[in-house]
Amino acid sequence: MEKYGKAFRHFRLQNGFSLEIAAGEVISKSQLSRFERGETEISVIKFFKLLSNIDVSIESFCNYLNNYRRQEIDDFLVSLSSNFYSFDKKRLEKLKFEQQQLFEKNGKIINQLNSIMIQGLLNQMNQSYEVTSDSLSVIYEYLFSKHPWEYYEIILIGNLYHLFEMEYIFMVGQEIIENTLYYENIGKIRNLVISACLNFWFHCLEKSCLEYANYFEKKLKKIINDETKIFEKSIYKYVEGYKIYLTDSKEAGIKQMQDVIRYFEFIESEKIALYFQERMNNVIN
Repeated sequence: MEKYGKAFRHFRLQNGFSLEIAAGEVISKSQLSRFERGETEISVIKFFKLLSNIDVSIESFCNYLNNYRRQEIDDFLVSLSSNFYSFDKKRLEKLKFEQQQLFEKNGKIINQLNSIMIQGLLNQMNQSYEVTSDSLSVIYEYLFSKHPWEYYEIILIGNLYHLFEMEYIFMVGQEIIENTLYYENIGKIRNLVISACLNFWFHCLEKSCLEYANYFEKKLKKIINDETKIFEKSIYKYVEGYKIYLTDSKEAGIKQMQDVIRYFEFIESEKIALYFQERMNNVIN
């Protein structure tokens, strides 16, 4: 059961759930912690309930165990997300250096792309971390060579969108949304599609491109449903709050964004709460 515990922890952290929220009323927080470390076993029925608590389907979990998505990439992305939301520049710089070394050693494009993606995240935190035009060319050429875009490509776009021209963001967004039916069959990618479009919507609002912003808002209303994860639904409310702040009532918009931040604090996702607090501070000041 050790690999099941490790995989469960991977999904729990990726989806932003604390041990307490994930355990719910199924098992104790300490028992879940021991399960994740491979120190104890739980029944199949309880395990299925735990998966439901963290919004992971049995199919997605089995796909992960069967290496449907490479373990190496998943582990890298979990580490990337954690360090980004905690504003840990030193850890991100270390991850970037490791990916650069791997690229120099084995010449694999995935390591070069990872390195550029980290630089892009550092750029979001501080614009002194420049992403060169040559690096962006590597990204554009890679995306052009892949069709349809899948798990990794959508994450790449979702982390670098702020470096793209608005017209390219709109084109990329349309391409992703047009393939929604394809993504419906792979739940994890579907949620990434929603996350990417939420980023596009927010960015278009920031740049006062209201025509593009309205497009993404309308499309999101169609693809968000009861199966959409709580995280994505919460971010939708956050971006909607920013729109209200810009176009209707500053007070009401700030309150809605703060409500989302308080929710993340309540579920013990302090790093995510801090990230969105900082982002709100930047856009209202």
